[in-house]
Amino acid sequence: MNIPFNLVLVFLLVLSSLSAQKTKGTLFFKDGIVKKGLVRLTGSGKIKYKSSKKAKATKYDFSEFEKVDILENKETVVYVHILARGHNGPQVVRELVKGKVSLYHLLSTGGGPVFMPGNGPGGGSYTHNRTYDIKHLYVKRKGENVATHLGSDQLFTKNFKKAASRFFKDCTSLVQKIENRAYKKRDIKEIVAFYNNECK
Repeated sequence: MNIPFNLVLVFLLVLSSLSAQKTKGTLFFKDGIVKKGLVRLTGSGKIKYKSSKKAKATKYDFSEFEKVDILENKETVVYVHILARGHNGPQVVRELVKGKVSLYHLLSTGGGPVFMPGNGPGGGSYTHNRTYDIKHLYVKRKGENVATHLGSDQLFTKNFKKAASRFFKDCTSLVQKIENRAYKKRDIKEIVAFYNNECK
């Protein structure tokens, strides 16, 4: 079934509008102040905040916060600011696990041209740029200043088994589970939980 080109454009515009809307969140400032309201992350490491729908928006730099909680799909998601190896300056990351070792997702955007046969104006083919999120995995021990990259959800990434075994090398039992593939990249939360709970 060929979807009209104009309908595709309208759908993409609607998605863009929805993603730009603010959602409920809480700002935890480094000086102890807490503000609840409507919050949106921007791609430049900034936060747009409104105390209510009719209030004037205020823009903050993420460096002012200890963390920011945002309600996403009925789940409270925690965002923090960390230094990540391979990046210049602090990055806004999603905190997945907090503990002796903490786990983070750093989202970046990838994409490229996609050929769409038969869906252009008049039924002709056309090319458009498709973008997608890449989830990078980072881990950081308490006391460390910089998080270590373990890989991403893309197919062609650094060897996760090698990187994870090196990072968790002080826990032989965990390294064995990673080496024999009892734990794989998709089990990263379980890997970090095992280290935090079982390894000394």
